[in-house]
Amino acid sequence: MKAVYEGTLESEPIRVIVNEPEGENLEVWNKIGDNENFAYFMQNNETLISNDKPEERAKFQAELNDVLQNYPNSFYAQSLRQSLDKFNANEAKRQELREKVKNQPR
Repeated sequence: MKAVYEGTLESEPIRVIVNEPEGENLEVWNKIGDNENFAYFMQNNETLISNDKPEERAKFQAELNDVLQNYPNSFYAQSLRQSLDKFNANEAKRQELREKVKNQPR
């Protein structure tokens, strides 16, 4: 693979190696690989599951916690933890805003 910029700059060939996950990483991949919620969550710090589906959100949260507790050193754990921290911070802000709106005089 080469990077080319408007035909004037050209890089040396770049070698890209994609390894199959192994061990703990493979176990995590088998748990999350087919679940689009995990990919979306890691990219956007948000879930695809709407707030009006609390059972589904709770199930996803349980799956997420399971991965983080049982595979804390996996390749995916750091991204999931960072996304969870951002998600929780955003949820706290949303809850605070809901409380302010709810307590405003009408």
